[in-house]
Amino acid sequence: MTRPLLPLAVLLLAAGCARGPEAPVRGTVNVAPELLGRARAPNTVLFIVARNGGGVPVAVRQVVNPEFPFRFTIGPDDLLLPGEWRGAMTLTARLATRTGPDGSPVIDAEAARPARAGTGPGERDAVRIFLNRALQAPAV
Repeated sequence: MTRPLLPLAVLLLAAGCARGPEAPVRGTVNVAPELLGRARAPNTVLFIVARNGGGVPVAVRQVVNPEFPFRFTIGPDDLLLPGEWRGAMTLTARLATRTGPDGSPVIDAEAARPARAGTGPGERDAVRIFLNRALQAPAV
């Protein structure tokens, strides 16, 4: 009789872990009105990068054709290498609306905010990133 309860216990334990130090960081990326036209261009890519205290990228989310304001989560599933998801970090949002001659994305706007992994799902803990300054002139 205890066997059918074992999978249920494992599921409940896993669900409880999502609120601990491994909980993803939630937030919103928004764009200033003067950049909204560029942000709505076809094939626009939004990158959300989590960097540890040393500035090393540890996790990345990539979204093609995001709609703003864009709500995101970034967490253990987005880690670049296996490891721990916890502690203070910096979240950077980068908006690319085109590619360079070598095929790499050209970043049009970027903004960063501090964050902390494992703070929980509450709205008060959400990170708000506002892209309000163009980094380069648009391609001609």
